[in-house]
Amino acid sequence: MMPTPAPFSAFRIRQRRRSAARPSVCCDLAFIPAVSASLQQFGGRYLHRIFTPAEIQDARPGSSGFAASLAARFAAKEACFKLLNPDADTALPWKQVEVVRPRGRAPFIRLHQDLRHIAARQGIYHITVSLSHDQDYAIAVASAG
Repeated sequence: MMPTPAPFSAFRIRQRRRSAARPSVCCDLAFIPAVSASLQQFGGRYLHRIFTPAEIQDARPGSSGFAASLAARFAAKEACFKLLNPDADTALPWKQVEVVRPRGRAPFIRLHQDLRHIAARQGIYHITVSLSHDQDYAIAVASAG
């Protein structure tokens, strides 16, 4: 005997749940020499197109680890884009994702403008991030809450 099919409304609810499922943790890896090369080639134009003034200041310009700190922040931005999964037609607004590192606390992501609305529609109101770098690579892991 064949089972009776579920009513159409139940089918739609199952489909909606499946399509709404998004990853809650994403990561990205950045190559530090590539960030160094971009800094040398484009200087301030690169910095101010990708990073907020607070991110640049927090990465300590002029320090030996400046490029590594920026690479970790770049990886964090990429991990957030993966987490939020905006439409393919949406331009990636680099400065709308800001890595905030309060003293004595874990870093987190502050979203601005359009990305804040995209996150809210997905039920994402807080994103924590873990940053690390060693030798030639920087990694970031973003987790939605």
